[in-house]
Amino acid sequence: ELNDSAIVCAHGDRQLSAPGYALLTDEGVVTGDQALRSAWLLPQQSHNQYWHQLSLSPLARTNRHARHHADLAYAQLLALHRQAGEPESIIFAVPGNLSNKQLSILLGLAKASPFQATGLVDSAVAAACHTDISGDVVHLDIQLHATVITRIACGGQIQRQRVSQYPDISLKGFQDTWTHYIADQFIQQYRYDPMHSAQGEQQLRDLLPGWLERLSSQAEIEIEVVADQGNFQLNIQRADFIAANNERWRRLTDALASALEAGRPDAILLSHRFAGLPGIEDQFDFTAYCDPDAVINACQQQIQHIVSDTEKLLFITQLPLISASGADFATEADASPGRDQTSDNPAAQPARPTHILYRHQAHPLNRGLRISRNGQGLELKPVDTPATDRESELRGKLRICPDHGKVKVETDQARLPILCTGNLDDLRPGDELSIDSETLRLIEVL
Repeated sequence: ELNDSAIVCAHGDRQLSAPGYALLTDEGVVTGDQALRSAWLLPQQSHNQYWHQLSLSPLARTNRHARHHADLAYAQLLALHRQAGEPESIIFAVPGNLSNKQLSILLGLAKASPFQATGLVDSAVAAACHTDISGDVVHLDIQLHATVITRIACGGQIQRQRVSQYPDISLKGFQDTWTHYIADQFIQQYRYDPMHSAQGEQQLRDLLPGWLERLSSQAEIEIEVVADQGNFQLNIQRADFIAANNERWRRLTDALASALEAGRPDAILLSHRFAGLPGIEDQFDFTAYCDPDAVINACQQQIQHIVSDTEKLLFITQLPLISASGADFATEADASPGRDQTSDNPAAQPARPTHILYRHQAHPLNRGLRISRNGQGLELKPVDTPATDRESELRGKLRICPDHGKVKVETDQARLPILCTGNLDDLRPGDELSIDSETLRLIEVL
């Protein structure tokens, strides 16, 4: 489960959790808890935005071990893979705010890794699979650098409808504000500023998660820090501590109100990460919160619905509901994730794309299309147009299958990797393809 506040990796009886922190040293890249414990001791070498800003843009400071954010992400993937016992294949549960370009980079990192990516699923959809709630559901999750609000239709199938992200409401933002609040209390009572030294700030950051856990259930706690001048104790009132983040709570309430403009949902579902923040229950009424293992358990139980042909990896945004007994509630009519079954009535047949939109130009699909790279991006030509020698080396074909009239993709994934929001064997209007970080949309021209 890729959430940079704590990336979770499960394999057999092993389950690991690592924050999205990296330390770039002359010896190599250190990631996870070890990097977090030195983040404020070595701030010039510390990085924590590489998942949120996953890209090939160069880092401000580079060395032979890492040139850009993708290198840091790759180092963390390799570390987790090694610590998990080196599984041969991996399913990625990813948040809905990852762009197609970022998903392409992630799959590119997987291709360069000693494991094979066999599944890609929206983590909010996976988390909601265990809920007994039906109807229109809003799922809230928080990352190190953003809040993600996902609207989901829950019934026999759990289907993602809409995703919104709010970078100004982040876990690190909450933590930064609370860290400074505590430092201010030490200054007021002892004229001691724990933020004055790197060691003092690192100590506050290391201790904060434990304090948050206690304040989730206690009205007042006593905390202590160690300094050269001696040990300092404070009593922290829960109400005052929560109020220190009032501005961020207000922004969260506004973000939720914006997400609800399409209509009030039947339920609001909180991730365990949000549920662990002191004061969240005072901000708005929520129906339930997800178990910390909800996403991992759903991936394990729904593996037959998530795993794809490794040459045509689908991004799954719809899954069957899982009952308390572990069986899914999907009926025969909706058993295929990501697609509804169609009836024999021609009037009920789904719309078929007639064109593919690329860089504001619509290319007709009636003759099929051949897609190849060029120096400026992608080149789209009718299939029956003779290919150049260069295109033959980089062949990738998008054509209408002659047997059932479906639009499908045939490609050499090793040479032209494709990410698709729909079914590569049955594309529909609105589906998007990401090829070499370029986005193409299937449309129907009436």
